Amino acid sequence: EHAPDGLAVVDADGLFVQLNAAAIALLSHGLGGRDPQELIGMPAPFEFGRGAPADAAGLLEDEPVEQVSIWAPVAGVRREFAYRVRPLPGPGHATVVAFRDVTAERHRQRRVAAIARTSAKLASARSITAMLDALAHEVVQTDALAAVQIFSFDGAGRNLQIMGSAGFRRWPDFFDRLMRCRARGASLRMLDALDRQEPVVVPHRWKAIEYNPAWEPLREYLSELEWDSFASVPLIIRGRAEGVLNAFFAPGQVVGQPTLEFLVAMAEQAAVAVDYAALLQKERALARREERQRLARDLHDSIVQHVFSVGMQAKSLSVPGGRGAPVPGESAQRIADEIEDLSRTVLADLRAMVHELRPST
Repeated sequence: EHAPDGLAVVDADGLFVQLNAAAIALLSHGLGGRDPQELIGMPAPFEFGRGAPADAAGLLEDEPVEQVSIWAPVAGVRREFAYRVRPLPGPGHATVVAFRDVTAERHRQRRVAAIARTSAKLASARSITAMLDALAHEVVQTDALAAVQIFSFDGAGRNLQIMGSAGFRRWPDFFDRLMRCRARGASLRMLDALDRQEPVVVPHRWKAIEYNPAWEPLREYLSELEWDSFASVPLIIRGRAEGVLNAFFAPGQVVGQPTLEFLVAMAEQAAVAVDYAALLQKERALARREERQRLARDLHDSIVQHVFSVGMQAKSLSVPGGRGAPVPGESAQRIADEIEDLSRTVLADLRAMVHELRPST
């Protein structure tokens, strides 16, 4: 009765037949203190067969290897139990299970892993859209959210555009519809997050906008998924809000401080990705401009000068002819040889420049 871990006896059919006080407390969490008699006879969430997967999150003890199961008896309740099993001697094939709640522990591990995976993806060569799509997917998977959107300003810094999403499908005219909602009087809380440069949490957001006529342009889009509360976290880049991460929570989910801290951490990752893409674009533009300037200098210093010399030599032939005077054959041959040499030099320089622009490798 006074064991710190939950202890349960489970029969051959996988049903609870006996529970200690700790087990009742663990199984009743979030169910309003369910009567122990209601738990007796309920299916246990534990696996007893051979080959049950061992926990890979480091939840190991000196006793038999712990496994992890999920207890979700009703909507909105989801607990993770690390457990060990041991068959009871005697007839009946009953099993005793010792288990403990590791929901928060494993949730923290998943969040840390999500941040680490996102950082690794940021370091790899990927497009900004693919990167932010992957980041949104990590957030949705880690916290079992309904959907995530990541917005950033366009190149002109005027309009917001969806750069990454998970859950909702993409609508090419989403921002235009959003502005139509705003013109109709809809309150866009993500703009509050941008203006304040701090997270905004709106409990039961869907109930507030479901039948609001101002949201008619986006009602079909927003009703694709089941969601309830909403949070918007700004992407802060060099002291400025350059976008937002919007999180749509499934019904029954509570937006607590740990959840908000995780969203802020992932928003920081998204901000790094957006800033990196902007810096890379500026660096490429600068490289193109410097390359054009270099080509202009090379053309002026060599090819343009040689072509100018070819023109001058040709002019020297045309001047005597224009006066009606005969051109000595020796002079004409000398000028023709010089024009031929200059032409070869110009051709060689052009070939070298083309090779630099498009190397064989």
